[in-house]
Amino acid sequence: MANSAALICPQCQIGFLQPTVTTYSGVHHGMLISVPNMPSWTCDICQHHEFEETTISQIEALVGQLRLPTEVARRSTTRTPLENEMPAAQRLKP
Repeated sequence: MANSAALICPQCQIGFLQPTVTTYSGVHHGMLISVPNMPSWTCDICQHHEFEETTISQIEALVGQLRLPTEVARRSTTRTPLENEMPAAQRLKP
């Protein structure tokens, strides 16, 4: 194994990265993305996963094509008629 230095785990520095298939999950633009059966490199000691940069960039390109939901403004709480008649000092905070 001439190029074994490239296969050493960057997390634990003890194990070696082996090609495997695992589920990728991450948050992109506030949206949870889960991709099953994604090729990865997994450490045989600490189980650290590394994904290839080209594969991650393909996922980011797909997520960029999705129409993300726009942020919905929160509605203010409505007061009951009784609360409108009370002075502010007498109202209980929720």
